[in-house]
Amino acid sequence: MSRTSLFGALILLVFVIVTVARWRRYRRYVQPLGLAVSRETKMRRTLWFSAVGMGIAFCTAHAQTVNVWPGVAPGSEHWTQQELTIENTPVGTVIFNVVTPTLTAYLPEDRKATGTGVIIAPGGAFVALAIDLEGTTVARWLQERGIAAFVLTYRIVAKRGEGIPQMDMDTAGRYGIADGIQAIKVVRQHAAAWGVSPDRIGFMGSRRERW
Repeated sequence: MSRTSLFGALILLVFVIVTVARWRRYRRYVQPLGLAVSRETKMRRTLWFSAVGMGIAFCTAHAQTVNVWPGVAPGSEHWTQQELTIENTPVGTVIFNVVTPTLTAYLPEDRKATGTGVIIAPGGAFVALAIDLEGTTVARWLQERGIAAFVLTYRIVAKRGEGIPQMDMDTAGRYGIADGIQAIKVVRQHAAAWGVSPDRIGFMGSRRERW
């Protein structure tokens, strides 16, 4: 079990123990009986919702984000654009102006883990990233099937107006390609912690990002 999973499990265990202790105290000391039953019911509900909430938090803990590069990504030291996230588009959440590439890991449960990992590069013609439709949705599908998924937000061309800017695709793609190569190295470096085999790491993209 990874450190993140262990930490989440410990938090859940402590929370349940504390809630059960409170429940038992009310059952023993609260009178009259009618009030005790009412409090007991409340405590049962508290226990249930607490467990559910902590379970959700525990599952969310499986998604962790790391920077692809240890410092500023090479070649973008003087970039000044600000990353922009737009929600509720026809393709879900879309990200523009990525300057700091990241990897978000969606790790399967230990009992389902196959040891295989896949890095996902969402599409967007090198000017945007369809992070929901072509990133997290795919990652969660793989995660449910025991495959560790890693969503890559890679550097793209700055969007400064409407429409797709004029660009040379070779120039536009070189930053993302460098980020993708570095992402493979990052996953291999974290292979033991993330439960993947260094020689079982795949890469997939969408549209023009068919790596």
